[in-house]
Amino acid sequence: MHTFIEIVTIYALFVFGIAMLIGRFGVKDRFPQAVVASVLPLLLVCSVFEALYLLVMRPAPRVRPCPEGLNAAEAIIEKHRQMMFGGELRPTRLAPEWARLYALTLEMEVNRVQKFARRDLATA
Repeated sequence: MHTFIEIVTIYALFVFGIAMLIGRFGVKDRFPQAVVASVLPLLLVCSVFEALYLLVMRPAPRVRPCPEGLNAAEAIIEKHRQMMFGGELRPTRLAPEWARLYALTLEMEVNRVQKFARRDLATA
């Protein structure tokens, strides 16, 4: 509880100092500046914890098959981009990466099923 009171006190001094600086040297929009400046440390701390949480708890990316073919979809998108913005057609890059990630996902699923079959179906 003592540490919590110290943190709140330091934060209150920070907010008070920011409010005094903005009040003294701010020209326009003093209230929004004071609100943003006082909330910024909380957002920074929360964003660090959220990033750590997502890093630990995020599931591995999974890729599902593309029925029309990703190469064709990428070519259509590239043609539309070229029509809208001009320039030369650029080579597509996503299809090989998608194929590699799909193969890895498929391999992970096969390994999971084999592990299940060895563990649970062998004793049945």
